[in-house]
Amino acid sequence: MSGDFPIFTLEHPDVMTHGDYATNVALILSKQLKKSPIEVAKQIVEKINQDKSAEISKVEMAGPGFINFYLSSKYFTDGVGEILNKGENYGRKMQTFWSNLFGGKKVIVEYSSPNIAKPFTVGHLRSTIIGDAVANILDYNGYKIIRDNHLGDWGTQFGKLIVALKKWSSIEVIEKSETPIKDLVDLYVKFHDEADKDKSLEDEGRAWFTKLEKGDEEARNIGKNA
Repeated sequence: MSGDFPIFTLEHPDVMTHGDYATNVALILSKQLKKSPIEVAKQIVEKINQDKSAEISKVEMAGPGFINFYLSSKYFTDGVGEILNKGENYGRKMQTFWSNLFGGKKVIVEYSSPNIAKPFTVGHLRSTIIGDAVANILDYNGYKIIRDNHLGDWGTQFGKLIVALKKWSSIEVIEKSETPIKDLVDLYVKFHDEADKDKSLEDEGRAWFTKLEKGDEEARNIGKNA
């Protein structure tokens, strides 16, 4: 909070038996009021309990002056009932607010964008799920979403693979292999291991990718069949 009122916290307790929310406001106010935290907490609790809403089951003091709030079963049943009754329209009131605020603005959300010269991992699945969730939330709030899952099927890495195939294997060997993807990854790794010792390999990789871009028949055939 701002102004002359001191900053306090309202948070979910780590221990569920301590309520649904807890605040240290009494401890903070005690310094300003020059009273003990327990005395301030008691006054606040008494005041709230005199006229608490149906959504609050009870409010009580805990420890040296913390105040714990317990929400009522009515609060939860009413909340669940509203969600079930409104279905996809639940939260539309706020959605209208955000749409007016952000409507029409564009956001690009990139997913995993895997490099297909390497095998997929659980990390690609995770970032795809996260990306889709973020896109859905932003879409719901009025943004115009551009979803991007760029497949890394074009780039210098394929020039490097061509070099590796020509130096240490062949398309024929890969086609007959029972684990072609693994073999291609092994070649990709070998290329980088060898490139650490022979920097000219990087230039060869770039040169073969340039051939791919220009439509060189040999490069395209290798890239297509690898």
